[in-house]
Amino acid sequence: MSDIIQTIMALIVVAAIFIGLATFVGLMNNLYCQRIIKLVESGEMSDEELTKSYNMAKKNQDNTMWAFFIFGIFYQYGLKLQHKVFDTYKEAMIKRNLPL
Repeated sequence: MSDIIQTIMALIVVAAIFIGLATFVGLMNNLYCQRIIKLVESGEMSDEELTKSYNMAKKNQDNTMWAFFIFGIFYQYGLKLQHKVFDTYKEAMIKRNLPL
């Protein structure tokens, strides 16, 4: 009986570590996205960097595998963040009259 309890406790510890790591990575990604949005809106990003970042965000905006890898079971939140960053890049491209 103690082997079953030890196995269950080990699974709980592994799950807690996974949830903690996913939360940390998600928080770091959220802070990174907020930093990107601030850079774009303040105009500190050059046109070349903006175009390059826009193309990369456009390519990866619907990448469910990447969102699942970073956010785990909260991957839909990750997809929302990716769309938010893409929309910010798109608005900045339109504002600067750069080709989409």
